[in-house]
Amino acid sequence: MITVDFHAASSCDVMASPMQSKPLMSTWITRCLDIGADFLFAYETPKIINIRSKKIGAIHRLVQAAIVAYVIGYVFIWSKGYQEVDHVESSVVTKVKGLIRTAPPYPLNTHIWDSIDFVIPPQENNAFFIATNLIAAPDQVQADCPEDGNVNSPNVRCRVDAECPAGTAVINGNGFRTGRCSNGTCEISAWCPTEQDILPHPPNLAGSENFTVLVKNHIMFPKFKLKRRNILTSLNASYLATCRFHPVTDKYCPIFVMKDIVQNAGEDYTEMSSRGGVMGFIIEWNCDLDFSSEYCLPEYKFRRMDNKEDTLAKGWNFRYAHYWTDEYGQGRRTMLKAYGIRVVFNVYGSAGRFSAVVFAMNLGSGIGLLGMATLLCDFILLHCLKNKNKFKKHKFIRLESNFLKRNPRDPAHENGKPNNWRKEQVYRKPKNTNIDMRNTSAFMQTSLDDSNGLDPYIRAGDSFPCKEYTLSLR
Repeated sequence: MITVDFHAASSCDVMASPMQSKPLMSTWITRCLDIGADFLFAYETPKIINIRSKKIGAIHRLVQAAIVAYVIGYVFIWSKGYQEVDHVESSVVTKVKGLIRTAPPYPLNTHIWDSIDFVIPPQENNAFFIATNLIAAPDQVQADCPEDGNVNSPNVRCRVDAECPAGTAVINGNGFRTGRCSNGTCEISAWCPTEQDILPHPPNLAGSENFTVLVKNHIMFPKFKLKRRNILTSLNASYLATCRFHPVTDKYCPIFVMKDIVQNAGEDYTEMSSRGGVMGFIIEWNCDLDFSSEYCLPEYKFRRMDNKEDTLAKGWNFRYAHYWTDEYGQGRRTMLKAYGIRVVFNVYGSAGRFSAVVFAMNLGSGIGLLGMATLLCDFILLHCLKNKNKFKKHKFIRLESNFLKRNPRDPAHENGKPNNWRKEQVYRKPKNTNIDMRNTSAFMQTSLDDSNGLDPYIRAGDSFPCKEYTLSLR
């Protein structure tokens, strides 16, 4: 119980102090020192309060159960959070085999094509190209000839020689104008006869769907010093000579048929081979090295990388030429515009092995996440419930050590001996306190406790505006 005396005074502030009023400057200095002491020497420790509430208890256990399920189910079982992980390093080499026979009206007449002819270039880094359709301009020689009328240029067609200024190049064309108009197009100096850019349909390299590709993929996990390849040690030469990849029956056979590659990506080979395209060949190595490395096996996936719905510059094509000299010493060439399928390899993968350090780190993180259940329940108790003030009163208690007090007669000293810890005395003025303003010698005592619906705190040294009264706490 705290006794409060109200005495008349000439001051314009009512001062709250343990014994008597203090000067304003001294009060502010005291406050500053208290703030500094709170910052430097304060320590907070959790207080355990057992709250018997079905709502809060159910929320707390449900959140804890969700966190435990996440840590065990996702972190440790699904993501294998107990393993140290290394990522794959890879190299891919391919060998394409197949034969094609072309016949008239193909411009090169009867011709036999093998892998040296239709695999261009012979080797690429992690990719290969197979020609599936061709436009040919055979036996070209440098001379003067009419420009191709199908060239997409506004200055190709003409009626008179003046429309073909000599020495100027045809934009997107095949050569330089000679200054003459011939057969409705400007005559040019170029490799003649010029290419007739008309796409053959169906593709004239029929049979390319039966080409086979041997894929040799070497991988390494440097951290674990493990090397593997997709041609397994359990396979033999006779099996390799006859096997063809199938996603169910022969999923570890390293020999692939071109038509199967395209169809496993959900595409039509005839449509794709007409204008060409780009295929993605994905090899995945996901290895659990807590078991034998013999179980570290590849998985193959396929997808088309270009967009078959494109209207401009659709597909995949390029030009190249074969050069030679005839018996008269004249340089000649055969120009070929090749459409085809480019296969690009992408190798992904990782390997994991148990690590006590990684396991301890993830386990500690999971235990730390359990604290979220307490934070959520505290937030609900402090901010969402109707009786939140009652919980605040029980949860937060402030204690001060006696060495922070400068008054030797502080109540913290009991029986002449220091009491190391005491509960801070907090004084509040009642909302409805009647003070007789007419009698300057009026004296009134009132008891303050924590049950009157109290106004803001009044501590030792605090002041608040009033008229001619001093409040002494004793």
